[in-house]
Amino acid sequence: MGDAERDAVKALYRKRAGHDDWTANLYYLIGYRGWAYRRRAVAALGLGAGDAVVEMCCGTGLNFSLLQGRSARGAGSSESSSRWRPTR
Repeated sequence: MGDAERDAVKALYRKRAGHDDWTANLYYLIGYRGWAYRRRAVAALGLGAGDAVVEMCCGTGLNFSLLQGRSARGAGSSESSSRWRPTR
């Protein structure tokens, strides 16, 4: 992939990034239970108070609320900095 193609892919990714939370909710309407899968995945980690998780390609950080519910800390990184909301 050349630089022009890579830049075009990044531009498309950033353009669509603002709609990710809305799209995740739309999937629920058609039967995809993303939150159920997310909860199961976080439970499988066996996290305890004070544990830390680094999530790559975290998008808007939808999983972080699940970590906080277990008193774990989360940090993430995403290609589009406009998508990322800091977590506590």
